[in-house]
Amino acid sequence: MTPPSREQIEATTTQPIYEIAYWLNGIWNSIDPDDVQDADPQHSTSADLHGVAFGASVGASCTIVLADTPALRALPWAQLPVRVSFGFATSNLVDAFRGIVMRYARDGDTITWSCAGLDVLLSTIPIYSPLLAQRLMATATSGSTQEDPAISTWRGGIINYIFWMCGGRPLEQQASFPAALFYYTCQAALIAPAWSWVAGENAWDELQRLCTGGGGQVVQRPDGVFAYSNPLSFGAGPSTMTITSAHIDTFQIAGDAHDMVASVRCRVTNRLLQLEQAVYEDATPRLIGPGAPITIVCDMAVPVYDYVFASSGAPTLPEDAVLVTTLGGIPATGITATLTQIGAARATLQISSSSGQTVVCRRIMLRGRPVAVVGDEQLVIGNGTPQLEISDDVAVLIQTADHAQMIGSLYTSFYGQTRPVVTLSLLYDPDRKLGERVTLNLPDDGFAMVPMRIVAVRVQETGARMELDVVSVAGLPTDDQFFLLDTVYADSDTRQLSY
Repeated sequence: MTPPSREQIEATTTQPIYEIAYWLNGIWNSIDPDDVQDADPQHSTSADLHGVAFGASVGASCTIVLADTPALRALPWAQLPVRVSFGFATSNLVDAFRGIVMRYARDGDTITWSCAGLDVLLSTIPIYSPLLAQRLMATATSGSTQEDPAISTWRGGIINYIFWMCGGRPLEQQASFPAALFYYTCQAALIAPAWSWVAGENAWDELQRLCTGGGGQVVQRPDGVFAYSNPLSFGAGPSTMTITSAHIDTFQIAGDAHDMVASVRCRVTNRLLQLEQAVYEDATPRLIGPGAPITIVCDMAVPVYDYVFASSGAPTLPEDAVLVTTLGGIPATGITATLTQIGAARATLQISSSSGQTVVCRRIMLRGRPVAVVGDEQLVIGNGTPQLEISDDVAVLIQTADHAQMIGSLYTSFYGQTRPVVTLSLLYDPDRKLGERVTLNLPDDGFAMVPMRIVAVRVQETGARMELDVVSVAGLPTDDQFFLLDTVYADSDTRQLSY
């Protein structure tokens, strides 16, 4: 074979191309490539060195450097949606980042946009959910699953609920929701908490708590899709590529002894559904004018399964739920009190009067069946040190000893040995994906056909080069080793009971 000529090497078809676009006036507007100096999207699965750490701790990011032109200077940059796409001449462009501009800097020659991923949007949205009993944290999405919590046939997990209520729609049903704020995809989680709910926390922090207390990761993929992966998928599936010294220029290895866990200490907060009792009391006097109903937001100290109403199927409360009097203290007539449950720990109460005079609401007492803590205990799963302590805000989710044993076993299985991160520098490859399983074959450096998982993707030089962080998944438990719920097996299958 004749070596290629310089003209062939530098042929147009081999050169990287890119598109930086912003969303304004209902369309994507492309920025002139001559005005783009740099764009470096970054995505990863974990904030820790340990690339298989559980959680939703990392959002995507990108720094875009542009020429300081009057047109770009005039754009309304604050939270401006942006899209970064890379490819090669004559090929399709592949989305490498979707997010919003959060910081702006200009020095007369350049404009710099510091962009965050869509997790910033989720972190600004408080979520209130119903109380879910024995429901998997996340349920697998497909083209036919019912994801809308307002539909009576909905049986999704709390993670699905958060994504939907934040404006997301399932990726597998994209054709039915072409104008969704974002898309999400979920695998089935391994653990179903006794009770799960969200009570006003911001959505992103709640996803972090759910993943650390139930196993798995939520990440934003380069195409802007949020994905939940259960831990048994980290090391599963076929390898899509064998990376050798022919593909990379340099590599580095970094590890941390803190990544290893021998035992887990966890507080278990046992919760049970209680008998009917007072779940909310308020003695703040409130005036109710003629024809001017008042609405009161009631935040409960504990999640409430259901409330006591005056009649079945109606939101009207019993007469003793509110005490309303005239200004002179005489019990008022013509009072209607209507309760609307917003979530497991929040409801709105509307009180109106048909008496034609100003009255005073002097007391509110709502009755219902709460799910309350009936005891707690400390458990240690595994033996030896280092020991990982699951924080109390996560322990709220862990309500049975079985749950504690399952999550403790997951942590000791996935953190039972150090798994150094290997950083590879190579030419940009649009086919490499976050969470993808590849094989690393660098025998001189101690990696002979080792299965690895891509845990970070950093694009450099505006799509000309990239860095990949990969972590060995050798020895990690995978779903083909266990019997799992809602899966069909053959009589000849021999597997372990799942977590």
